[in-house]
Formats: sequence, C-alpha cells, structure tokens
Amino acid sequence: MPRPLHGGELREKILETAHRAGVKIQQVFLMPSRHVQMANAFAMEGSRVMITDYLLERLPKRETDSVMAHE
Repeated sequence: MPRPLHGGELREKILETAHRAGVKIQQVFLMPSRHVQMANAFAMEGSRVMITDYLLERLPKRETDSVMAHE
C-alpha cells in the first residue's frame, strides 16, 4: 500500500521542482516494492506523484531528481 510522504528531502525537492515548473502537487506517495520490484515513478490524477522505493534504492540521487522532474 502506498504511503504519503509528509516531509523530508525527497518530498521537498519534488515540490520545489514542481513549483519552478508552475505545477501544483497535492501529495507525494512512496510505493513499497515488496511484491513488484519495479523502478518507476508516475503522475496520477489529482495532482499526485508516486515513486517506488525500488527506484530510490537503485538510482543515484541525480538520476532520481531527473525522473521526478520528468513526472
């Protein structure tokens, strides 16, 4: 089950990047990769962003920032 990120560096970086792009993000969610080991991130309806912990564990910070900027 995804869990919302209520604080932290990752959430702040995503919100900052979205703000600079003129995009409003309502919430950022972290999806545990217990069942599906997939490095992925995606935007969802309702101005929400989902990122898997598998992606965070396997990509360097710079690449993670790039993926989130894309979303």
